Amino acid sequence: MPSRLEILASTQRAFLGEIRPEIRRISASALDGKLKLAVVFDTTADGERRDELVDAASVAASEIIADFPDLDIDEDYRFTAEPLPPCDLFRDGLFYERWEPRA
Repeated sequence: MPSRLEILASTQRAFLGEIRPEIRRISASALDGKLKLAVVFDTTADGERRDELVDAASVAASEIIADFPDLDIDEDYRFTAEPLPPCDLFRDGLFYERWEPRA
């Protein structure tokens, strides 16, 4: 099982230059032989732009999983305007979270 540092380094390399304005949060973690990548987008994108965002994140996911061929990958892409729920930096493998005003 890769370490948290190895996963974060791989995620950083894969997303280098690929953080789009619509990305709100990225997390990557490994558990029970699976790599979980979650990307949350805001809802300002629609139609073709959403497809572009998911395609770019999927390419990054392919680069990450190439570093860990013994793991399966679970990709979770969501578009939401809801406030982001709390995220545990270590448990959830938080990689990126943009600043947003808190209510």
